[in-house]
Amino acid sequence: ELAVAMFYRIIKTFLGDAWRPEEVCFMHDAPTHPEVHRHFFGTRVRFAWDYDGIVCRAADLEKSIPTSDPAMARYLKEYFDSILPSARAEVSETVRELLWVMLKSGTCSAKRVAKHLGVDRRTINRRLATEGQSYSAILDAVRRDMVTNFVEHGQRPLNEIAGQLGFSGLSAFSRWFRNRFGRSASQWRALNFRAHRDAAFPGR
Repeated sequence: ELAVAMFYRIIKTFLGDAWRPEEVCFMHDAPTHPEVHRHFFGTRVRFAWDYDGIVCRAADLEKSIPTSDPAMARYLKEYFDSILPSARAEVSETVRELLWVMLKSGTCSAKRVAKHLGVDRRTINRRLATEGQSYSAILDAVRRDMVTNFVEHGQRPLNEIAGQLGFSGLSAFSRWFRNRFGRSASQWRALNFRAHRDAAFPGR
């Protein structure tokens, strides 16, 4: 909670006191007085969710910071590029990290990834190819890493999970899930529910 609250304060420092997130999410159960959280964040707060974090509007991420100094930003970028050449992440790893964040916030698209990197989609594909990777393969791997947690824990509707992971609809998500895991998402959820129940109450 402290980390999320600090991040919230940092964003408000940049975007102004009038800024509010779309919602704030916590993995733990709701406290006795959840209205305290709603008052602090000034927005809807979800508990027992899939992640701890803040959901922002896409437009918020494009806003310029009033106190920014473009000249200093260019200088610092050139400086850090010169002293940290070995620390630059591979394009595939950068894309993977972006997909992870964007999928969790439900705002993922190839166009947004390219825009964040300051290039077009074709350039990303070309750079990934030099590393023996592809955008679709990385997206598929990130979806696989995320989806089991989404399906196993909580009771979020499958169509909501499908939308967050960037599928066009529940049918597309269902086909993908069955192809990757050999059974439907609802079957996977039921099997894991029984496994957790049997582990918690052996002999039942």
